[in-house]
Amino acid sequence: MQGGSLLPEDFHKHWYWDRYSEPSELVLDPLRVITHTTSTKRLPSAFEATEPRERLCGRCRLPGHTRNSLRCMHNIRQLNQQFQDDQLAMRPDLPNSRELHTNSEAQSIAQVALQELESLSPEPENPPIQADTRPIWPGRIELIYQAYLAEKTTWLATNPTVLPAQYRSKRGLQKWSKAACDRRSLRWQLPLKRLNLETETLIEGQPKWTDEEIHAWLDWDRQQEQAIEQQVEAELVAAGGYGGDSRRGVSHIHAQIDTESRAQTQQYRFRY
Repeated sequence: MQGGSLLPEDFHKHWYWDRYSEPSELVLDPLRVITHTTSTKRLPSAFEATEPRERLCGRCRLPGHTRNSLRCMHNIRQLNQQFQDDQLAMRPDLPNSRELHTNSEAQSIAQVALQELESLSPEPENPPIQADTRPIWPGRIELIYQAYLAEKTTWLATNPTVLPAQYRSKRGLQKWSKAACDRRSLRWQLPLKRLNLETETLIEGQPKWTDEEIHAWLDWDRQQEQAIEQQVEAELVAAGGYGGDSRRGVSHIHAQIDTESRAQTQQYRFRY
C-alpha cells in the first residue's frame, strides 16, 4: 500500500464497531497469555494471542474427547458390532455377521434373536401365599376369656338377682390372691402380644391384661393341672405303681412336656 491509505477492508471484522450485527461471524476475544517468566518487560500485544489448538481424538480425529472415550464414534461402532456378534453367537442358525450386507440388517436380526430368547425364558412368578388354616391354640388367654364371658353372661341371665361383681363367689370359683395374679410372675406364661380374634392378627404393644382376664386364665390353668395329675395317676395305676413304671424321674417329665409342646406348636396357630 505504498502511497495509499488504509481502507476498512484492510482490518479484521473483529475491530468493527458493529461486529455483533452478524452472529455468524462472531469471533471470540483473543485469550490473554499468562506466562511464568520472571521478566518484567511487558508485551503490548500479548493479549491478542490466538486460542491454542484443541486436542483431537487419536481414533476418529474429532475434537472434544480422547481415544478411550465412549463419545468416540469408532468406539461406539465397535461396541455395537460386539453386541451383534454376541447375539449371533447365541443363535448359530442365523447367518454370520460377515455375510450380512448392512449394519441395519445385522441389528434387526440381533433384535429378533434377543426377543426370541426373552420369550423362551420363563418369567418369575410370585408363588401364591397359602392361608394358615390351623386353629388358634385353645390355651390363648383371649379364647379362654371369651368362653368365660359367655358362660358368665348365660349364668347371670338365669340368676337375675346376682350382681356381676358377685359372680365368682356365687359360682364357688377360687379367689386368687394378689401374688397369684402378679403380672410380673405370669409374663413367662402369658402371650407377649394380644390377639384380635376378629381379624386373627396380633396387636402391637403391651397386652395389658385385665384382672378378670387373668382370673379366667388361672381357672383354666388350674383345670389343666388337675387333668394332668389325674392322667399321671391313671398311668401309675395301670403300670402297677411307682415300682412298675420304668418311665419315671424329672427327666422323663421334662421330655414329655417338651414333646407335647412341640406337637401343639405344629397343630395350632399363635402358640405364644
